Amino acid sequence: MAGTKISNLPAATTPLTGTEFVPVVQGGVTVKATAANINAAATYTSTGTGAVSRLVSSKLGDFVSVKDFGAVGDGVTDDTAAIQAALTYSGTNNKTLYFPDGTYAVNTFGVTMDGATLCAFRVNADLSLVGPGVITSTTGAVSNSIFGVDATSGTVSLSIDGLGFAGNVRYRAVYAETGATMDTVDIRNVVTARQSLILGCTVIRSIRVFDNKIGNEIESITAVSPTLTVVLPQNPTHNPECAIERNIVRTGTEVSSTGAYVIHGLPMGGRCNYNTHLNLGAASGTEGFDIDSVGRFAQIIGNASYGSGFEYKVGTGGYSDSRDIIFANNISTDADTPFVFRSSCIGYGNIAYNPKGYGLYCTPGSDADNLLDDATFQLHGFRIIYAGGTPWVAGVKIDGGMAGMEFDGIRIELDPAWKSANPSGTLPSVQFNIDGVV
Repeated sequence: MAGTKISNLPAATTPLTGTEFVPVVQGGVTVKATAANINAAATYTSTGTGAVSRLVSSKLGDFVSVKDFGAVGDGVTDDTAAIQAALTYSGTNNKTLYFPDGTYAVNTFGVTMDGATLCAFRVNADLSLVGPGVITSTTGAVSNSIFGVDATSGTVSLSIDGLGFAGNVRYRAVYAETGATMDTVDIRNVVTARQSLILGCTVIRSIRVFDNKIGNEIESITAVSPTLTVVLPQNPTHNPECAIERNIVRTGTEVSSTGAYVIHGLPMGGRCNYNTHLNLGAASGTEGFDIDSVGRFAQIIGNASYGSGFEYKVGTGGYSDSRDIIFANNISTDADTPFVFRSSCIGYGNIAYNPKGYGLYCTPGSDADNLLDDATFQLHGFRIIYAGGTPWVAGVKIDGGMAGMEFDGIRIELDPAWKSANPSGTLPSVQFNIDGVV
């Protein structure tokens, strides 16, 4: 512009701090612009019809980054204190906390929950955490957790989307203290290397655990068995929405008797659907899905347990109205006992491939709540396929003492591949064992 004079500019590599100024002479008037008033006046306008101009400072305040509080994210620097400061601010001001791309080391576990579990961070306010950053730890153990939900701070909500958890040690990514009360829980797109998700809490409104990958780096030679665990109280005052869907859990050579998916308390209408367990080395008797305390009209549909099986039961202190539960289109391969039923259900289209013990076992449990004296089974289209190896004990084992049972279309068959490769192989001798009678 003619007549404009600009002088005394700071060096190009020197950021403005608010004390420098740029004299701009226009028409004989000198304007002094500081970094502070430049930042305060800068505006942002989104594209699209109806967009309005906003101050850039307002736009940047829509969310908080852990790097705003000094987190480094180089995988070496201990970022515990910086993340705690960011968590505190986000919880107090109802802001989404963003973990930018990077690896954030958390090696300080100073919060005690349930008298034994040491957590890095206490969750005692509503929090929404967003990735794609990865949290790692070199000091964590099974008794440690990154995020611990406090049971003494009232009702909180927790949302985690896209965070990763890594490291060569086994710790818990999220842990809920016994008796913790939560309004909503929403955990999705979380990826862990060898870590577990463990939620044990009262949920008032909804719990949604979607599209997570637990134990993503587990191979058969790795002696670690992470879990996805959800424990909800039976017969809660509020019957929450509960959906545990499309998750993948990988386990290694460590034998775990509790299962890869531990679902204790699936409320009325709850869904445990389309999940996968990949057993990459543990003994075949390890349960893939340990599901109990199931409410009426719950759904357990389309799950796959490769190298392990399912155990479904009422459970101690379970729902008093545990009926009309749909157990359909589930697949188990190479398990000692693919399907163990201890409570009423309606089953369709389930497949037990190459079982080593019983293909289907309906049996009483060890406590009064597990007994089948009031259970009713309706099982249709159940396939048990033998593919070789050690012959099973019995294709179907049914103990007495239940109120009623209806079996329709149970099919016991040889796998075509085994039949062609082992024309003189040993076949299982017992197909049905009903209340001790073969």
